[in-house]
Amino acid sequence: IEIADGDLNWPHLYTLTVRRIDVALNNARGQLKIKANESIAIGDCVYVLGWNPDDSAVVVGKADADSDSNMPAVGVATEAVSLNGLSVAKTSGLAEFGSTAFPANSELVVGTDSQLSWSGESNYPGSGDCLQVMGSGVTTGKVVLHPQIAYNIVP
Repeated sequence: IEIADGDLNWPHLYTLTVRRIDVALNNARGQLKIKANESIAIGDCVYVLGWNPDDSAVVVGKADADSDSNMPAVGVATEAVSLNGLSVAKTSGLAEFGSTAFPANSELVVGTDSQLSWSGESNYPGSGDCLQVMGSGVTTGKVVLHPQIAYNIVP
């Protein structure tokens, strides 16, 4: 369902301004319509920079555990997106990301390269980095996303 922005008028009642219904439906499905402020790869964790009213999309950049100014992440890109491109980020639920072998029941966090990471990986946050849980590994290419918006700085 996609309805353009506009007004619904009921005689003698009131005017209700309608924002694009597809944005709300995507959010209910654990998705977020995004506009990229930089090139984003499949599996990159993304954080919010603002809102683009022309595209009815959330403007995002790559989240980075190395920099708390690029945090917290709100979702993960489900496909590669070029600068100013539109796409969808997965915000919760089951997500598939190619052939990455996510360990079953592993705690997944935002990595220092914007990709999902888990303990023992080279991109796992270290001292002074941000540690934000994004979900759990299921099996090869599959994760369950349940981002925790709060994050900690690793001592």
